[in-house]
Amino acid sequence: MLVRHRAGGVSYSMRNLCIFPRDVQWIVSYAYATRRAEGLNAARNILINSLPKFPREAIIYYSNLTEAQNFIKTIVVETESAQSYGSSKNRR
Repeated sequence: MLVRHRAGGVSYSMRNLCIFPRDVQWIVSYAYATRRAEGLNAARNILINSLPKFPREAIIYYSNLTEAQNFIKTIVVETESAQSYGSSKNRR
């Protein structure tokens, strides 16, 4: 029953992707359903293959957990650096 539901999610998303090919929501939905039915690598391939079609859609880039983690680490490092600069400047 669960497998049928997951496969149904993939076919539903794929059908809507065919009907609305310019709507990034359906690429993300298709990748999500595929991840649940087939695994993370299959979903990642869908997102990577959609990048040329949706190069400015942040959700495509950040649906990839590794990319999101790297982005967050960069922000944390930049924030800590700015805070330490501000506190050392105030000591003068």
